[in-house]
Amino acid sequence: MEKINYIDNSEFYKREILDGKIIYHMLARTEHADIVNNISDVLKEFFKNNKNYSCKVYPGTLDLIIEDKQKLIPDIMVVCDKTKFTKRGYEGAPELVVEVISRSTLEYDFNRKKEIYEELGVKEYWIVNPYSEDIQQYAIKDGKFKFISNYFIGEEEDDFSGEIYIKDIVKVNVFPELEVKVADIFYFDF
Repeated sequence: MEKINYIDNSEFYKREILDGKIIYHMLARTEHADIVNNISDVLKEFFKNNKNYSCKVYPGTLDLIIEDKQKLIPDIMVVCDKTKFTKRGYEGAPELVVEVISRSTLEYDFNRKKEIYEELGVKEYWIVNPYSEDIQQYAIKDGKFKFISNYFIGEEEDDFSGEIYIKDIVKVNVFPELEVKVADIFYFDF
């Protein structure tokens, strides 16, 4: 009798449910994981030192449940409403969701996931691009995400005015006292 080696591949994939369909994503590459850790560290430090907020940071470790058709695992989720925790995960709108794109999630993060987060009422959404080292920031206004700004390391020239501008500090909309240096997000220590 031939021996069959069963390998549970679930440890190599992140499993989400999007519009009722199971979607498997490869686990993060090193750069992706470093960015998630860097942002999480900044957020955790802020909440530790700022008693005005009773919030927790979940870096890719908590299911966000939206009815029975959606189960997402954001790269980073900040939640402040303790009443929304259930046995299944978190069933409410987080204050902040951060997705770090990869080639396999690019389409979802910019399109369908963004729509789902908007419909849910997530107050702020960041799309972090490790390839171009920039962050797109959206905030909810009148039930729709409005583009706030694009942040990056260095400087850029305005195509119309020719002015040079620097956008290297993310001013967090939902937590106004918090500013995050873009260089700290894309810092790799080895």
